[in-house]
Amino acid sequence: MYPTMQVVATVIYPHDEPPAPLPRAVEAMLAQHFSSVTAAKKAIRRREILVAGKVCNTSRHALQLPYVLAVMVSS
Repeated sequence: MYPTMQVVATVIYPHDEPPAPLPRAVEAMLAQHFSSVTAAKKAIRRREILVAGKVCNTSRHALQLPYVLAVMVSS
């Protein structure tokens, strides 16, 4: 059985920011939860990061669109 996940933080990636690799965008926008890009990468691998409501991987990029980034934890 998979643990239940709960969203604990949500931010909007601004449309005026240049494209960035997802780990860097997560670390920058959710700095209160991730102290480094490595910590953000680990959260992405653990499937704890949502982009536009979908779980994604490190090969994705935060685009110039106003994507919503969210971090989840087990509840």
